[in-house]
Amino acid sequence: MNKSVLGMMIAAVCLSSEAALAQVSAPSAPPPLNLGDKFRLYLRQTYSLPSVLVPAASAGLDQAADSPNEWGQNLRGYLNRMGTQRGQFQIGAFCAFGVDAALHEDPRFFPSGEHGMWRRIAYVAMHTVIAHTDRGAEMPAFGNYAAAIGAGFFPSAWLPQSANSATDSLKRSAAMLGMNVGVNMGIEFGPDDRRFFREKLLRRFHRNGKQATDQLR
Repeated sequence: MNKSVLGMMIAAVCLSSEAALAQVSAPSAPPPLNLGDKFRLYLRQTYSLPSVLVPAASAGLDQAADSPNEWGQNLRGYLNRMGTQRGQFQIGAFCAFGVDAALHEDPRFFPSGEHGMWRRIAYVAMHTVIAHTDRGAEMPAFGNYAAAIGAGFFPSAWLPQSANSATDSLKRSAAMLGMNVGVNMGIEFGPDDRRFFREKLLRRFHRNGKQATDQLR
């Protein structure tokens, strides 16, 4: 697997928890965001701790794979890779914010409230490519498309020859869309995972521990 793609997938897992803090279950008619609200959401998601740590970890994977090989495996090569990973995310987020603001697109993802895993997965996939306007109508998710194109093609301006083909750019764009899917999956299923961990695993661990303690008495 391309290491940049893997890095973006890791980012999705980490950023979904951050995004979940900023978004709650959807009411029937969520209040619209003004430009200031959208900018604050952009800042919160773009400059969160995971958005800094994940590029550093992803760059480590690229460093281990010596990708791209023109940069070598010294400290300068690592910094180039980390800057590229961070730059991809930053450019994509900025493109999304600009398009969201210009087209009055709501950048938020709201959980479905549905039951059934496959129905919820289908909802996540659909609402990664379809967004809501500030008035609640549906529209193509041009912000996500802009983020994918920006993250995929802008890095070609500084990447070495082995990593700046059209195919490489399309792979980076696909990875950015995949990251959006991963973030939305985290928002959709995250509460269920936390509930399962709290109610099933922790409670069972506590019960087994109590039983073991009683047997020793």
